[in-house]
Amino acid sequence: MTAFLWAALGFLVLSLVAGGVFVGLSGWRTWRAFVSLAAAGGAGVERLLTSAEQLAARTEHAAARGEELLIAVERLERSTARARILLRALGEVRDTLRPLEAFVPRK
Repeated sequence: MTAFLWAALGFLVLSLVAGGVFVGLSGWRTWRAFVSLAAAGGAGVERLLTSAEQLAARTEHAAARGEELLIAVERLERSTARARILLRALGEVRDTLRPLEAFVPRK
């Protein structure tokens, strides 16, 4: 019976040591994975913040360009209005000079 008791006690000690080693290695792997994830997450947050800053700068630039575009459209509208006035005046001059075309010799 004492041999059985010693074998059981040896199995218990071996099981405790093997279990402790298994738990320790699993904990170490988990810790390394956590540290790696935290580092990757920090780098990801850094990239996200950089992208957000770039997006804000582009948005400001686009807003400034939009204002310039509105000013250009206003100038274009004024120019087309002037062109319409000049075309109407040219049409009036042509209408005035049309009766004189009868007196111009043709080839």
